[in-house]
Amino acid sequence: MANCPNCKTKLPIAKTGFMSKMKKSLTCPVCDSYLEADTKHMTAIGVFGAGVGVLCSRWLFTEIENGSGLWFLPLIVVIFVFFTLVVYQSETIKLNLAEKPEPEPKKEKPVDPHTGPIPGRSDSIAYLKYEYRMYSKEKLIEVANSKDYREDAIEAATELLKEKFES
Repeated sequence: MANCPNCKTKLPIAKTGFMSKMKKSLTCPVCDSYLEADTKHMTAIGVFGAGVGVLCSRWLFTEIENGSGLWFLPLIVVIFVFFTLVVYQSETIKLNLAEKPEPEPKKEKPVDPHTGPIPGRSDSIAYLKYEYRMYSKEKLIEVANSKDYREDAIEAATELLKEKFES
């Protein structure tokens, strides 16, 4: 099994054997060090595994076409090679200490302009009037009389009612 280069703790196969170019880092459970794997090693193992998989799939199709009862042998070989490569990678992978990347900032959820604030908009009534321009008279009355909407949404609906229906 691979060891943490910082505290020399043995790392579990489940964490090191299944590493890939997409998931090439982990955190040591003992010393909390951030570790990154050498991807060249993983690429060679992946290419070898893919080659064995292609050969065994061809063998499987040949066995099925011939109608022999040995169609399960290629599957057994693939499973055996897969787990052998997982153990091999776990034993031989080279882990290096690395700096933990900054977490990406969480994206803010879009704000509903009818009930929440509109960030950076001083013209919220004009904006809401534009949003409400296609509302029916009944819907505008509902917004204007509702307690669930913001004050500027109620004001925008009231102004639209006056402009559209009281002329």
